[in-house]
Amino acid sequence: MNSGRTVFAQVMECLPLPEFRACVARYQGEHKVRGFSCLDQFSCLAFARLTYRESLRDIETCLRAEDTMPQTPHIEKHFTASEIVRDIVIGMSDGLTVPFALAAGLTGAVASTGIMVTAGLAEIAAGSIAMGLGGYLAARNDAEHYAAERAREQLEVSEKPAQETAEVMEVFRAYGLTDEESAPSSAR
Repeated sequence: MNSGRTVFAQVMECLPLPEFRACVARYQGEHKVRGFSCLDQFSCLAFARLTYRESLRDIETCLRAEDTMPQTPHIEKHFTASEIVRDIVIGMSDGLTVPFALAAGLTGAVASTGIMVTAGLAEIAAGSIAMGLGGYLAARNDAEHYAAERAREQLEVSEKPAQETAEVMEVFRAYGLTDEESAPSSAR
């Protein structure tokens, strides 16, 4: 369950209250209002639209039930071993393809099923090790490349700050930001 501000509260924060009140005053919206102000009415209608409520009774029931409903904490568990799993999946999928092809080829040449099974198991082990090692080396190479690029960029920032600022501004321009909008981030 969300323990922070609700979407409704965030939407209501965006409402320009001085302009809203000026509009209500201009058109005398609070004339003959006893307790349920224009802001209350607007809040109720906005809540109804956000929650797809169709009647006032439905809105009232929903608002009253909020206090009595049990609050269940929202707990997220994220899977963190993606690289290991990726290497195992690649190793197993590629490591299993070749043994089946080997077994299919050996069925015509060898009469003994024991030799076919032994050859298939040996190929599974060898293929899995080869693919896992290939995945490990590729991941290590990616990490080394990233570290080298980061070090090079940090050196360029300290040696050529004007060119690097211009480079960052160009990246932000490609995303549609103006120079004024990207200046605070580019100056860092």
